[in-house]
Amino acid sequence: FPSHDIGAPAKQTSKRIGLEVKQWIDQFRGLCKGVAADRNIEASEIVVLQNWILECPYPHIYPMSRIAEVLETIFEDGFVSKEEISSLLEELDKIS
Repeated sequence: FPSHDIGAPAKQTSKRIGLEVKQWIDQFRGLCKGVAADRNIEASEIVVLQNWILECPYPHIYPMSRIAEVLETIFEDGFVSKEEISSLLEELDKIS
């Protein structure tokens, strides 16, 4: 009888998903690096980060999950403080 690897389709799917996740993470790291580059985070950049995470199919995976937590804190009171910007910048530096 010919040998068939029953797990082959699952392995291929897993490999494809792993590559896709890596691509999303790489793109997000590039975005974070760009946002943090001038050391001055504008409100519009915070919205771009938030929208990117909302569009991402993997927001629960680090580093998206960590930045989502920081953004949630920022949006809680509707006011962006200097401390929150500093915290966001620190987190962006860690992942980019």
